[in-house]
Amino acid sequence: MKAATGRGTGHAADGPRPLPGAQATWAGTVATVTVTGELDTTGAALVARELRRVAASRPQKLICELHGAVLVNLPGARLMTTAREVTVSRCPLVLCTSQHLASPLAADADAGAGAQ
Repeated sequence: MKAATGRGTGHAADGPRPLPGAQATWAGTVATVTVTGELDTTGAALVARELRRVAASRPQKLICELHGAVLVNLPGARLMTTAREVTVSRCPLVLCTSQHLASPLAADADAGAGAQ
């Protein structure tokens, strides 16, 4: 297992909100970056840094698991493009919004069936 960054709980006028976070784990040569919290400008930058760091290790495949993330505004939505840009020359990227698909074995099976 590799590093985790930026996890915690923030507070807004309408109650507690999870701060953005990105945690990388490895299963052999497949890396998974699990993204959590609200992804505003700061959160999207934090996740992009973690994706770059993990992609620099050149995993066979990089899975970006977004099940626990909330894309707050344009910078959060732009993370999808940023994720592709930071990994395109380094490794294949799989974006997942389902916990089931975040499993490296499930992602392999679904990729074989043409559903990513």
